[in-house]
Amino acid sequence: MQSLFQKLLTLPGTDTPLKYNGETSNGIWNDGTLTADNAASEYSVIGGIPLFMGKGEKQKFPKSFHFLNDTKMSSEELIRSNWETMRTDREIDSLYNDWTQTILDTNGLILELSAGPGGGLAPLLLDYDVDVKLLIHGLDYYTLKEIKEITDNTGAWENIGFAQFDFCKFPVKSDSFEAVNSFGAVSNMPDTANAFAEIFRILRPGGRLFLLDMELTPDSFEDLPENARNEMAEFDPNYNINIKSRLAEAGFGIEYYSLTEERLIQPRENVLADIANHHGIQLSMQTFRLEARKPININFNSHPFSADSIP
Repeated sequence: MQSLFQKLLTLPGTDTPLKYNGETSNGIWNDGTLTADNAASEYSVIGGIPLFMGKGEKQKFPKSFHFLNDTKMSSEELIRSNWETMRTDREIDSLYNDWTQTILDTNGLILELSAGPGGGLAPLLLDYDVDVKLLIHGLDYYTLKEIKEITDNTGAWENIGFAQFDFCKFPVKSDSFEAVNSFGAVSNMPDTANAFAEIFRILRPGGRLFLLDMELTPDSFEDLPENARNEMAEFDPNYNINIKSRLAEAGFGIEYYSLTEERLIQPRENVLADIANHHGIQLSMQTFRLEARKPININFNSHPFSADSIP
C-alpha cells in the first residue's frame, strides 16, 4: 500500500481518517491495524493489504473460482496465467486496448474495482503506464495477495496499492479518484444503488466511471417466475432497472453506452444467472460498455441528467 493511497483510507463509508499502528518499511505499511478516533472498529493490515472484511471472509459471490474445475489449475496458477495473458497477448480485443488508454488519459488516481482472479484491466493499465497510480480492490484477500506478489516480484510499479472492502462501504476519502473501472463486477453487486452512491462519492467532480458488464434483457425478466424475481430482489433491489437509470439516479451523467452481444449466461458467471438456474432457467443477458461522469457542478437537490434522454 503506497503512501499516496495510505493517506486516502477512511472509516468505511465516511471521511473519518484512520490511524495505522504496526510495522512499516520506508513508510509503507506492512503488518498492523487501522483504527479511528471514537470508533470501536479495528481493521487488519496484512502484508501491506488493508482488510475491511476480514482475512478469512471469502468472496460473498464465489462464482469467480468455479471455472477452476474446468482448467484444473490451482487458484494461484490461474491468477498468474490470466495476468500474464492480459499483459502479453497483443491479439486481445482492441476494445480493451482502447479502453485502457482512455482510462489512463484521465491522468489521476484510478480504482480498479473487484479485480478478481482475472485482474480486470489492471494488467493492461500497468503494462501501458509504469507510473500509473492504481488502487486494486478485491473482495477476497487471497486473490489480492497473489496479485500483489506478482506485482512485487516484477518490481516495475511504484504507485500501486491494494485494499479489500465491501462494495457498499468504500474506506476511501470523498473526491479522491479521477477514474473507477469495473470489469464485470456490477452484475455481482448486492444493492447497486448504494454501490453507485459510494463510487459517486469517491470520484472527484468531473471524474469518470468505466463499466464493462451484463444486464438483464426485458425478455429474460418477463420469463422469470415470481419466486426467482423475489430472490434476485433480495440480492439487489434494483436488479431489473436498466443500468443507465441506476447511474442517473446516483447523479452520474452518461457519456457513452453501447450494447454488444446478447447471450445465454452460465450459472457460474454471475449471481443472477445462478439464481435463475436454481429455478430451471438459463438466463439471457446483454453485454454493455458504459462511460459515465460525475458532474463538476453538482446540484444536490436535483440531478440534471435524465437517462430517458440517452439513446
